Amino acid sequence: MNKNNIFEFLEPLIFERLGKILVDNEEYGQRIAQETMYYEQLKENLKKEQQMQLENFFNSSNDTSVFCQELAYKQGMTDLLMFISGLIFK
Repeated sequence: MNKNNIFEFLEPLIFERLGKILVDNEEYGQRIAQETMYYEQLKENLKKEQQMQLENFFNSSNDTSVFCQELAYKQGMTDLLMFISGLIFK
């Protein structure tokens, strides 16, 4: 099994577990509530077109952040796999 197949297999399991961890994490809930409050306050002072532009910006920024986090996670898993295989097949 190559590294891409491993990630395809593991990704759904990892994200499912992460979702459960985040739902149960009190600090995460507080941060989301604060983020939402600030976002709603900001939106109150914007026109509809500005609200849409802001929404598009945040969506794009979040997508980029998720992409970077996934790459970092995959690289970490690859490094761990290489480290373990180096210990086993030394």
